[in-house]
Amino acid sequence: MHKNWDIIISNTDVSLARSVIKYRYAIRQSTPAKMLDQSISNSIHGFANADEYNMWYSTHVAAVKISDMHHVFEKYLLPFTDADYPMFRLLVTTSDVAVPAELGPFEQKTLEEISATYKADY
Repeated sequence: MHKNWDIIISNTDVSLARSVIKYRYAIRQSTPAKMLDQSISNSIHGFANADEYNMWYSTHVAAVKISDMHHVFEKYLLPFTDADYPMFRLLVTTSDVAVPAELGPFEQKTLEEISATYKADY
């Protein structure tokens, strides 16, 4: 477990996060247009009706434990704090702008080169 995990998150934090998630879900149903949008989304995801989705959603939100959050933190977030972890950075400038050395190494491509690469891949 991360050495500062107890400082990073507590049961209170998990409860607050659940409250925020439930509030956001309620907001998604606050107007007729939003209710229609939510109904369409529920249907696309295979739920027969809003009650079925609400039950699934509530069950899954309630099932999240601190250990689950720790797993996600360790696997997906912590690597970004490691200076040796490879990261993707995109800098969009005109061709006459020099990239400052302190930003690290950059591969420079024109929009035409990126577009051609994209079209070749897809």
